[in-house]
Amino acid sequence: METFGCKAKNVLSLQRKRKEMVPWMSGLVSGLQNRLRRFEPARNLKGFG
Repeated sequence: METFGCKAKNVLSLQRKRKEMVPWMSGLVSGLQNRLRRFEPARNLKGFG
């Protein structure tokens, strides 16, 4: 049972870390999506699509 307790603690700490990282990750993802949208017309013009 001790190993299960350790795993539960690890999972809780991971979830806590994830909650802290969510705003940063969502900001990064939206930034990448904006960049992709910006470069899409250029890609279509060059015929790489």
